[in-house]
Amino acid sequence: MKITKKTKTKQKQNKMKTKIPTTVVTSVTDYVNNNFDYTPNQKQKLIKILAELWLFIYNKETCYKNTLQHSYVRINSSELLKFKLNISKCNICYAKLIDMLQAVNLIIVNESYEVGKFSKGYKTTKDFSTFTDLDIDINKVFNTKIKSKKFYLKQFPEHNKLINDAYQFKIKIEDYLAWMQLNKGLTVREETKRFNKSTNKVQTVKAEILDDEKIYEFLIDALRINIESLWFAVSSTGRFYNSFSNLSTTVLPFITAKSKNKLVEIDAANAQPLMLTTIIEDDKFKKSCENGKYYDDIAYANKLERKQVKSNMFTIFFEDRHITKKNRELIESAFPGLTDKINALKSPKVHGVQMKQDNELLWFKLQSIESSIFVKTALATKTPVLVRHDSIIIDQKFIDQLEKELREEFAKIGLNATLKINQL
Repeated sequence: MKITKKTKTKQKQNKMKTKIPTTVVTSVTDYVNNNFDYTPNQKQKLIKILAELWLFIYNKETCYKNTLQHSYVRINSSELLKFKLNISKCNICYAKLIDMLQAVNLIIVNESYEVGKFSKGYKTTKDFSTFTDLDIDINKVFNTKIKSKKFYLKQFPEHNKLINDAYQFKIKIEDYLAWMQLNKGLTVREETKRFNKSTNKVQTVKAEILDDEKIYEFLIDALRINIESLWFAVSSTGRFYNSFSNLSTTVLPFITAKSKNKLVEIDAANAQPLMLTTIIEDDKFKKSCENGKYYDDIAYANKLERKQVKSNMFTIFFEDRHITKKNRELIESAFPGLTDKINALKSPKVHGVQMKQDNELLWFKLQSIESSIFVKTALATKTPVLVRHDSIIIDQKFIDQLEKELREEFAKIGLNATLKINQL
C-alpha cells in the first residue's frame, strides 16, 4: 500500500491521546522491554497495540456490563483480527497479543465458553488509581465506523433531527475527570430493588460509588461521546434512546454545545406518576403529582427521606407484578385506595407467561405518554437539543419557548405539570 499525504492525514486524525490506567502501560512496557530485542520504535509500536487491545476489551465490557454472563464479555475472533503487527518480518497476530496480556495478568480468558458458535470470554483486570496519556487508534478501539451517523439517519428517518442534534454536543472531559477525582467516594446512585422479568424475582441493585473503577468507566463513556461513537434506538413506546440518555447524571454539568452557549435541562417533576394520573382517577393523587410532591408526600406520611421513597418505589411504574406489601403500605399512608387502582392496571405473569400484549401494560402506556410529549416537542424545536427520556437539554436562550411548548403538550392531556429548569 502506497502511503500518500492523504493517508497520513487520515491516520493522524484516527489517533487521540487517551487516558490508559498506568498499571496497564507499565506492565506491557516492562514485558516488552524484558522479552523482545527490538528497536525503541518497534517496542513502542508493540506497547501501543497491546494497550489498544486491552482498552478494546475493556470498552466491550462497559458496553455490555448489564448483560455479561459470569462477568466475561464474549468477543468473536473476527473482531480481533485487526489487532496485528509486523515487526522485522515477523507477524504478531491477535492471539499472540492476547497471550502477552495474559502473561502480565491484564486480562483473563475463559475458554470454557468457546462452544460451537460461541466465542471466548474475556475480562480485564483493573487498577485505575492513576492514568497515563497514550496515543491510540480510536477507530480500531471503539469501532467508530461500524454504525455511523449515516446508518442511524437511514434507520430512523423520523428522528433525523434528534440524531443530527446529538452530534452538536461534547463533554469537557478534563473538567469532568477533575471533578470526579475531587468527589471520589460520592454515592452516584442509591441502592434499589428491581423486578427481573426474565427470572420473575426481585433483585437488589447495589449503590454506585464513585471509586477509581467507576471514574474510569464514566471517563470512557464520555470519550465515546467526544469521538462521535454514538448509538441511537427508538422503542415501541416511542422513547428515543441514545448515548446521552444512558449517561450518569454526574456528567450533565460538563456537557457543552458547539455554540458554546450555556445549557439548561428541563424536566417534569415525578414524571411517571404524573403520566399515570391521565389513566387513574384520583384527585388527591393528581394534585400531588401536578405540584411535583408525589414522593415528598409519601416520605412525609412515613417519616422517611424522599430519596429513600423514590429508590424503593420508582420501579413500580415499570413492573408487571403487583405492588409489594411494603410499598403498598407506604403509598396507602399518603394516598388511600391508590394501590388497588394501580394494581388493576398491572398484569403479572401466570406460570412465567405474560397474559397481555405489551401495549396493554402499564409501563408501555406511561412511556408512550411520556414520549408523545418530550420526543414530539424536541422534534419540533429549531435549535439542537438532547432528549433524556423525560427531560430535554437545550441552549438557555431558547428555554422559555421550550417550556411554553411543553406546557401546551401537557395541557392537551389535561395536566398542569411542574417543570423544573436546572442550569448546567
